[in-house]
Amino acid sequence: PDSVPLGFTYIQLPHQLEPGKIWPLFKWLDISHTYAGLFMRVLGGESAPFGRVQGSGAPRLASIKSYGLHGVPSIDTHMEDIGADNKWSNGHYNGFPVAFKVSKSEVRPKNIAIKVWKRV
Repeated sequence: PDSVPLGFTYIQLPHQLEPGKIWPLFKWLDISHTYAGLFMRVLGGESAPFGRVQGSGAPRLASIKSYGLHGVPSIDTHMEDIGADNKWSNGHYNGFPVAFKVSKSEVRPKNIAIKVWKRV
């Protein structure tokens, strides 16, 4: 009949049955704590390498520069050290040229908790 190999990992989504209700003849261990608080993501794109935890992050203002005119002092404020490969965005504020640098972190999406089970 039903055959589930030892060590098989089952991902339980909300409103779905636990594996013990689907395969009652097998013993299951809830191993969710192993991945507690992590957002699961398919490998590729901007993901970390397989098996590595990627820290949280979101784009944020990192630096502000203003170029003073007619006796107005310039400012150069750095919110954090973010590296040289980030891009500056330029514009004007009250007629004065300004530049903003935003960190390159991506936005982490809204997510939902799941359970991870292992057949033992």
